[in-house]
Amino acid sequence: MAHQLEIDSVSLQFGSRTILSDVYLKCETGKITGLLGRNGTGKSSLMNLIFGTLVPGNKSVRFDGQAVPKAYQHHELPKKGFLITDHMYQDVIDLANDLYVLAAEKVHLVKDISDLERLGYARSGR
Repeated sequence: MAHQLEIDSVSLQFGSRTILSDVYLKCETGKITGLLGRNGTGKSSLMNLIFGTLVPGNKSVRFDGQAVPKAYQHHELPKKGFLITDHMYQDVIDLANDLYVLAAEKVHLVKDISDLERLGYARSGR
């Protein structure tokens, strides 16, 4: 059975510094979802929010369309996440069904290398 995890309206601040602002992310079983971002953009913080080891100012988590206040305690979800970093952008784009990039406190859905170039993560080979 396919499942869907949605994270919506995530906001996180450390003191006066905004780390995440109104972030949305969707993951589905059977699909590969990637998350890229420069150091300090909030990748680990987002994963920690999803799995409950960090408390945000605001977040909405839904599992199969149902609100789950403490998603990390849901029996269908893993107990912790992991991040893989790789600078082989085209390979990552080709492999992932959905690739999200954290930039300027927002999450951007990337469909091709030009999206990464626009966000400043890859240089045009032209």
